[in-house]
Amino acid sequence: MLPVVFAIWCLLGYLGGRLAARRGYPPRVGIILGIMLGPIALLVATVLLPYTALGREQRRLEQTMDAEIAESMKPKTCPGCGREITSTARFCPRCNHRF
Repeated sequence: MLPVVFAIWCLLGYLGGRLAARRGYPPRVGIILGIMLGPIALLVATVLLPYTALGREQRRLEQTMDAEIAESMKPKTCPGCGREITSTARFCPRCNHRF
């Protein structure tokens, strides 16, 4: 029973560290809170802990990256042969048209 409880508290500490880091705080803050307060710390980290300037910048960059990835996944049409290819392609595999 004791090893299971210990593993759960370690997992809560790990999750607390990850949540704190996503908000821009040092992970050790979340780890300590997660180990000391358990599930309450996870609630505090997800709801009450505000984003720092670094956390807001990181979140903005992640959203920008997600938008760029979604844009790069859209197909484009080759002007040479009309075949749809990925937008990251440098040339058409069918007609070798260079972009």
